[in-house]
Amino acid sequence: GESGGTFSLKLISKLHVFRSFIYEILRLSTLGIASIPRYVLDDDVTFAGYNIPKGYGIIGDYASQNKDKSKWKTIEGIDINNHLDGNGKFVNKGNVFTFGIGRRNCPGQALAIKIIYCVMGNMMLNYKFEMVKEQDFDDIESKYKGGPDPPQTPVRVIKR
Repeated sequence: GESGGTFSLKLISKLHVFRSFIYEILRLSTLGIASIPRYVLDDDVTFAGYNIPKGYGIIGDYASQNKDKSKWKTIEGIDINNHLDGNGKFVNKGNVFTFGIGRRNCPGQALAIKIIYCVMGNMMLNYKFEMVKEQDFDDIESKYKGGPDPPQTPVRVIKR
């Protein structure tokens, strides 16, 4: 709306597009490009046909997983449909690797997501965001190919 307010997590289950947008931003702006090393503790392990000897380190490549064509409808640019089902409902497919995966993922993930929802929700309720000068979004996306630093885009933030 045009007036301010306070964001409530009680409504989050109904905010499908908002949640999809947050997850899409997390997919495109992975904080780390790789996991911390995990070491093989058992005697030789076979994974996907490859023998991994005991003591070897394995590092997951999060950046490429978040742009894997087999997991996403669109891999370049923001597409909230990556996280919506056919009925427009948010679906967490578990394919966003920002917080790691599996048993050893970030223990603070649930809290971090809630904080992101609250901060972004309150910002959107209480501030209006405008481009300082007209820019072609296609031009911005063509320059940003998912590297660590997106191009600078001046934005004006106005209190509602």
